[in-house]
This record gives sequence, C-alpha cells and structure tokens, in this order.
Amino acid sequence: MRLRRLVPVCLLAALAAVWVAEARGVDRRLISNKADGIVYALPKQSPFKVEKASVEGLTFKGRAVITGTYVFGRNSPAEEEMNGSKEPDLYFVPDAASAALLPRWNEDGVIDGVYISNRDDFFNAVIAPEMVQKVKAGKVRSLTGPLTIEVEGYFATVICGMPAYGTRFVRVATPPQVIAANRHAQTVSCKG
Repeated sequence: MRLRRLVPVCLLAALAAVWVAEARGVDRRLISNKADGIVYALPKQSPFKVEKASVEGLTFKGRAVITGTYVFGRNSPAEEEMNGSKEPDLYFVPDAASAALLPRWNEDGVIDGVYISNRDDFFNAVIAPEMVQKVKAGKVRSLTGPLTIEVEGYFATVICGMPAYGTRFVRVATPPQVIAANRHAQTVSCKG
C-alpha cells in the first residue's frame, strides 16, 4: 500500500525537477531582445550565434546541416486571402534532432517550419523547373520530400503572436525526393 502512494509522489518530484531544469534553461541560453521585448531560446549545442538584435527579431550567424522535410506549395484560398499573398510558400520542417539545434521563441518552443530566403537557389538544386511552374500555376497544390540540407544564417521573430523563422539555403547534402501532393501547404506563421 505504501508503494502505491510513493510512486505518484516520486513521479511528481521527477516532473518538478524537469520543470525546474527547463525553467533554468539547463540545455539552452535565454536571450532577451530588448528591441522587440521577446525572449528567445538558443540551444547550447546550436552552431548559431547572435549577430544582431532589432525590432524585427534576432539575426544569427553560423552554418548547420539539418534534416527534415521541405514543402513548396499553395496555401488554402482562405489563408491566401488572409495573408494577402497568392505566392506559394517554401519552408523546411526540421526533424527533432535538427530542431534541437535551432534558435526559437522561448514562449512557444515548436518550430513548425523555417522559410528559405533564397528560393531560386533551392529550386535549382531540389525541384525541376516544370514542377515549380505547376505549383505556381495551381496545377499541383504542393511538393514535399525528405531532405538534408546545409543552411547559413538564421532569423527568428514573432509576428502577431506567432513565431517565424528563416534561413539561407547553401547546398543539398542528400539526394532530393519530390512528392507531388493534392493538398494545400500549411501556414507556418502569420504574415503581416
């Protein structure tokens, strides 16, 4: 009988220890951007270092090889209307190991996607030109596939209560795969 009472107490103590360690930032460094009032988390194992803080967010320097899934596609018509853009999104969804290297908004530690700033370079290396045109023309809603890429620099910001991240594509580290999908791309940030 005592053992049954002890297990929940031990479980609560373990959870409290994890919470305290998380709150103290044991595996990450917290960076308060005085210019925008946002606190960002920089994982200690991250290859990125803060380069500049501004009202737009934090800019980081460094390079990383990350693995995940790229998505190039159109948002739903309602989201395109809300965002004021009919241009297809291009973003990279990092896997858990890669996401653990990336700076993020401390309040919401999830990285739903990282925008690729140099889209044409990415397209030239990963997606055939005719497939890019099919997505832009709305003949194919989205393209996706697993990929490992090298990126340089990183940007983190919060727009209308949602985190947004960006990076610059450098090169493909694994052969790309392209999967055409008959579904819309998801919106990964609020575009203001």
